[in-house]
Amino acid sequence: MFEISRIFPELEKPNALRELAGSFSVTRPVVIFAISARVGSTGLLSLLSCKFGFSFIFEIFNPRGVADAIARDNNLPTFEAYLRHIDRTMIGDILAFKVSWNDFEFLDQSDAFRAIFPNVKFIYLDRVDLEAQAMSLYIASTTQVWHVPLDANKQEQPDLKYDRYRIDGLLRHLQATKMSWMKFFGRNKMVPLTLYYEAIRTCAQHALLAICKESGIQNVTLDDMPDWQDGKFGLTSNDGTEALLRQYLADRYPRRPQAAVPATNG
Repeated sequence: MFEISRIFPELEKPNALRELAGSFSVTRPVVIFAISARVGSTGLLSLLSCKFGFSFIFEIFNPRGVADAIARDNNLPTFEAYLRHIDRTMIGDILAFKVSWNDFEFLDQSDAFRAIFPNVKFIYLDRVDLEAQAMSLYIASTTQVWHVPLDANKQEQPDLKYDRYRIDGLLRHLQATKMSWMKFFGRNKMVPLTLYYEAIRTCAQHALLAICKESGIQNVTLDDMPDWQDGKFGLTSNDGTEALLRQYLADRYPRRPQAAVPATNG
């Protein structure tokens, strides 16, 4: 069962998406930011929301609060009613949203996504340092502190116990998520614009400009792009989290003992 079907049970029916695709589509340009956890999407996309023609950007298929709340508050009993509401109320020339693989997988089971979003482009946000990504996910999920305000004390130490096996499990989950996105892009013969967390943190304005260009936004320059410091969120790492990461890397990649060098008679 896909998580979003808890809100819209008709999505469990085999032909539900195909029937929807035959009756409704979002005709304006759509940009989907494909993500995994802890790739900096919240900070980056907060700088784009409601600017340059983008709609407000959030996870419209996240059933863990967002989609559930919108459907409940607006009395939207079906997925089609929900999509129509999103399309009608999200202001902007471009409907943009982000989605994790777990929340997108229900659309992957059918080619309906191309009919529902005929003018769609994908932008893939990734992270090179997988161990650091897994550690960030471990800390965030353990503390339930997912974002740190820019004015927060960066040296506050989280009270965390080191759990090698749980971090390993999160790392495998991230690997599976990345592989699922790669398979999806391959099956659909897509080459999305790919941006990496490590580069985004040092060249956010360049990343934003690349997103605008990929999305078909004309007449914008690097000088028009907001700086990372214009956002709400800062780095989540500090001395304590860095120490946990060093411990995890030492466990994952232990040093091999150096072979003894035989003595020579000189």
